[in-house]
Amino acid sequence: MTFDGSPRRAAGLGGVLVHPVHRGQGIARTVISVAVEHARAAGAETVILLCRPDMVPFYTQLGWSRLSVPVTFRQPDGARTSPLTTMIYDLAGLPHPTVGVDLRGLPF
Repeated sequence: MTFDGSPRRAAGLGGVLVHPVHRGQGIARTVISVAVEHARAAGAETVILLCRPDMVPFYTQLGWSRLSVPVTFRQPDGARTSPLTTMIYDLAGLPHPTVGVDLRGLPF
């Protein structure tokens, strides 16, 4: 990925969903925590996820930050800008992007 045009070692997290019957038991919190630690061990500088706006408070509570810059990704017919909210979890003390993020591939 690139943040403001500079390469960044980043891990993507997507598709986190807990069945309604099992919500409120800490399952998502545990899965996300393990994924972040796995990304850290693999050398990622940042973990990024795309989520619905109603999930922002949940991720914020877990230490994620919301980005306000456009996020571009590739599709077979060309580049697109993500309509979803972008959250990042910083692992290396790097600055947040101020211009944009390019996933440089398909969304995760």
